Amino acid sequence: MRKNAGQGHARNTARNVRIRHFALHSLELCRNQLTALTEPAFSGSELQKLGFIMDCGSSLAQKYPGASLDMPLAQWEKLLERIDLQTLGNAIFSRWRYFNHWAESAMSKDDQQWFVLSLTKLAQLAEC
Repeated sequence: MRKNAGQGHARNTARNVRIRHFALHSLELCRNQLTALTEPAFSGSELQKLGFIMDCGSSLAQKYPGASLDMPLAQWEKLLERIDLQTLGNAIFSRWRYFNHWAESAMSKDDQQWFVLSLTKLAQLAEC
């Protein structure tokens, strides 16, 4: 039984290493340009491989009542202080999907800052 628990921990550690690498790489892209989220390295399939789901923010709203993907940046920053890895990854995936498939305008500086803050927190949460 202990062996299985150790294997689960090893899988989580390996996943966290991949998540952290993804977050740090994507963070550099986001800091450098507004169009970073269209880069092949930042893709829905990559987020899905990391175990995140595109749920249009429903897991965020369910876990943190009143929270939404488009809440003011100052409120989002406060939420980031207590958010968990899975919910944050799902939120990033959902917001990425919005800008890559549904948005009718380009990202604003606040939108870019949302991703910078979120990816920074994702990297912190994935630290082993």
